[in-house]
Amino acid sequence: MAERLSNTSQINPDQLPVILAANMMFNGQSPSMAGSVNGVGFEDVIWGVETDLSNDVKIEGSVAGDIRTANVLGSLGGDDASVLASITDSINYYDVNTDGILSITGISPGSLVLVQIITSDAASSFNNWEGSFSMSVFDTETQQRRMLGDFEAGTEPDNLDAQIITFNASSDSNGALQIGVDQTRGGQHAGIAAVMVYLMDPNMVGISSERVDFAGSIVAGDLIGMLVTEDQKQEATHSYEMVSGAGDAGNDKFKIDQKELRSSGYDFSIAKDKMIYSVRIRSTDTEDEDRFFEGVIELIVHRDSDDDKLWDEWELAYTDPDSLSDLNGDGVSDADNDSLSDHSEFQLSLGRFPKIDPLSADTDDDGISDADELNGSGFRPPTDPTVADSDEDGLNDGVETGTGIFVSANDTGSAPLIADTDGDGLTDSAEVLGNNPKGFKSDPNRKDSDGDGFSDVDEVLIGSDPSNSGDVPDTFHSQLTNASQLNPGGLDVLAAANMIFEGQPPGIGGSVNGVEFEDIFWGGEMLLSNGVSIQGTVAGGIRTANTLGSLSGEDVDVLATIANSINYYNVGTDGTITFTNLHAGLPVLVQMITSDSAASVNNWGGVFSLSVIDTVTQRSVQIVTFDAGTEPDNLDAQLVTFSAEVDGNGALQVFVDQTRPGHHAGISGIVVLAAGQVLPLQISLLVINQEQPGVTIEWESRANRIYAIEVSDDLMLWEELDDNVTSEGDTTTFTDTQIPLNSSRRFYRVHEMER
Repeated sequence: MAERLSNTSQINPDQLPVILAANMMFNGQSPSMAGSVNGVGFEDVIWGVETDLSNDVKIEGSVAGDIRTANVLGSLGGDDASVLASITDSINYYDVNTDGILSITGISPGSLVLVQIITSDAASSFNNWEGSFSMSVFDTETQQRRMLGDFEAGTEPDNLDAQIITFNASSDSNGALQIGVDQTRGGQHAGIAAVMVYLMDPNMVGISSERVDFAGSIVAGDLIGMLVTEDQKQEATHSYEMVSGAGDAGNDKFKIDQKELRSSGYDFSIAKDKMIYSVRIRSTDTEDEDRFFEGVIELIVHRDSDDDKLWDEWELAYTDPDSLSDLNGDGVSDADNDSLSDHSEFQLSLGRFPKIDPLSADTDDDGISDADELNGSGFRPPTDPTVADSDEDGLNDGVETGTGIFVSANDTGSAPLIADTDGDGLTDSAEVLGNNPKGFKSDPNRKDSDGDGFSDVDEVLIGSDPSNSGDVPDTFHSQLTNASQLNPGGLDVLAAANMIFEGQPPGIGGSVNGVEFEDIFWGGEMLLSNGVSIQGTVAGGIRTANTLGSLSGEDVDVLATIANSINYYNVGTDGTITFTNLHAGLPVLVQMITSDSAASVNNWGGVFSLSVIDTVTQRSVQIVTFDAGTEPDNLDAQLVTFSAEVDGNGALQVFVDQTRPGHHAGISGIVVLAAGQVLPLQISLLVINQEQPGVTIEWESRANRIYAIEVSDDLMLWEELDDNVTSEGDTTTFTDTQIPLNSSRRFYRVHEMER
């Protein structure tokens, strides 16, 4: 967070323990005014010199610039304003389009800290530096860098104001906190006046969650819950005891056995519906008895009238009041004979599977018993026993057998937790059930079901059968003979350009097989009517092809005008056709009309090589090499069709290279079709860290993307945890360490942010 520094109360507002507070100045400059700001006592630190602070923490800031003085005194309010002004106006780190490092050592390894940095871009009342900072945290052990963001070093319109930057970080395993500082605006400058680091809440105590539920039929010694301490001190161990104080009313009804909270023998069966008790517990660091935390735990007793350790309210959801004996929590009884005891299903209902039915062996009716879904069976991994389609791919878990071998629609061999098992861009149900315009079916376990060299998704998009090796997609590069070859699958049109040179006659207007073309001039960037931008580089001169006699079908006159229009004339050269303002990551189908005949007496004989360039990574993927025209009729045009994906910049750049020396070839039209939707994000892994409490999620990601993480405890109200998670490649992880102690369940979802 970056905000204008206007009041002393912004310094350590939560009154956290201070690790360091450094007034950064240059050697030979006057020290700051003595005193503290909002309880924080500053020490003077010289840029370029490693300084030992009074608590044995060391700090050193690399010198990247010169000496300057800011002036913000008039803009500060609150107690100790004069002291803060003296610090803020002190000699700043002066960054002239350079970068530097603030290196802090001697912190306990793995400590969660809050950092505040005071910056300015004003050197005096008449000089605004206008600098901006980019900051990062560097782990000296793993050599990994976490970018924090970019921000203005000062504020507008008052150029004398300072900024205060606040962010969370952790000391690395070497006990170091290294902050990278980069002034990113060329020709401008910015300064740092002070650095503060605070230790965030060092110790918290919890017991499974702050509220613990149990049945009133428990007896002396029965386990209520495990005592867990969340501690920022790594590898700390704790002892527990009940203590007097607020919230201790139930202390006499429970006892502690090491880390376990157990019943002391009190008769809880008197509970009418629900009764709430509380205990006060102290957690103490076993290596430092002066380090402890006390917390109050609420314990909720649920009525258990038949004394079977199952809550009546849960049993009544499946039985009537006269049939409570149908279910029994003795750990053996299994009313639905699914190999899960009634008590096991009760426990599962309190956690991940609140809808599991103890009277149904197959709660979600997907053909797999609840036990087999929980434990996995055969080649199937564990799946959700309360959801028939765990991966939401349109196929029930029961038919997705996980063998990798397709037998039938009832034994697909596909993975029940992966929506697109073979990763070919078609969901498993699209392949098994034929959910595509022509109803083609294919093997969900193989990218090329018929082994003909063309992927299933390419064949479906082009219109050939992906399960018939004899049905090869001849439209990959074939003679253009009929208007129906354009957009045969009836896909959404993103762009359709009749490529002509300035001053040449336009197309005659109209559509071809539902595709509406727009005239686009070579060499200039032009916007289509839907906002998509297109630009084709000019590599040659002007020529006209002649294909009218070889075309048939409806709209033939419109297509002939496009195919015969002035072509991109390639004389042993290359060029690019670039589309922008498309949806990043969208699969597309590209169709291009080409020719190698300039007139009835002239066969150019050119050959095209096409590639797609990713404008983010600059990687090039070759698509196809083909004759631009056909033989023996030199007047024919070719139609080349290929699939691609819009890159992370929302661009599709096609590289065109005429590869036959001394020959020429032309392009007269190009169409871009939406081949499908970007597959929905799917969290593929969730890990609960018991030693250092936190939850890590992993999802399949795309390069150069930014993701947002949200959390909810009821699937209705969602809270954003982070909206700037940078892709780590094919998969990305995020760890949630700020889990409230009263959180009994937690749901996560991931969004890809707009670029």
